[in-house]
Amino acid sequence: QLVPEGSLFFGCAKTKRELSMRQLENYLKLVSNDSSNETTTTTTSQQEEEADEEASQQLRDFEKQLQWEIDVNTNMLNSTKGRCMFLDFQIFIDPMTGRFYHLDFDRCFYNRTVHDGSECSHQLRNYTNELLEIKRRRRESIITIE
Repeated sequence: QLVPEGSLFFGCAKTKRELSMRQLENYLKLVSNDSSNETTTTTTSQQEEEADEEASQQLRDFEKQLQWEIDVNTNMLNSTKGRCMFLDFQIFIDPMTGRFYHLDFDRCFYNRTVHDGSECSHQLRNYTNELLEIKRRRRESIITIE
């Protein structure tokens, strides 16, 4: 298995970007359905606090990893040596951990003119912001259910 199950695809080329957005929309539907199907169980106040703290820590860990991945990839796309990655930039993002998994490293061996990677960086940042917002809303809906 190359990437964790449930990972979301992101690509900068127009057709890949459209696929990326469809996957993100499907992920939103999936987590929205999950939160509406949550079952209430009888828990103590202490158990609720512990579960809330654990979920909060998981979200903080996710945000930290996601931000690190965005920074590293943005720096790479905008660097002289890494700019070639823009030619067909495509990754999978693990929606549980925020880790990125790259595909097609051979794009740097193409003999093509390399353009500025800032547009791809901007698209990546927007995409991951959407993912983060979904995670935050999911977190809030779970707190509300409890």
